[in-house]
Amino acid sequence: FGAKIFYRKFDTFDGQKNYASDLAKGSWIFALDADEEVTLKLQKEIKESVKFNKDDAYQIPRRNIILGREIKHTRWAPDLHIWLWKRGMGEWMPGVCKR
Repeated sequence: FGAKIFYRKFDTFDGQKNYASDLAKGSWIFALDADEEVTLKLQKEIKESVKFNKDDAYQIPRRNIILGREIKHTRWAPDLHIWLWKRGMGEWMPGVCKR
């Protein structure tokens, strides 16, 4: 699919994510880790949201599942952060993405 791979010595998670965001060529950044999945419903919502281009960023609630069980009743439920934003409109801070 023409993907490019970049290597960078690890310093911090936010440092890595900001480095990757700076390399992005598209209009939008969608933060997704290798152990995360996007539902079909969320795919559709994202496509519609960026198509109309009315907001700079979107909070997306994340369900945390560990060993097959959803984590509930903690600060991880719901785990609500900005995972989708217009390129240049946000940056990663330690532990979160801020707009």
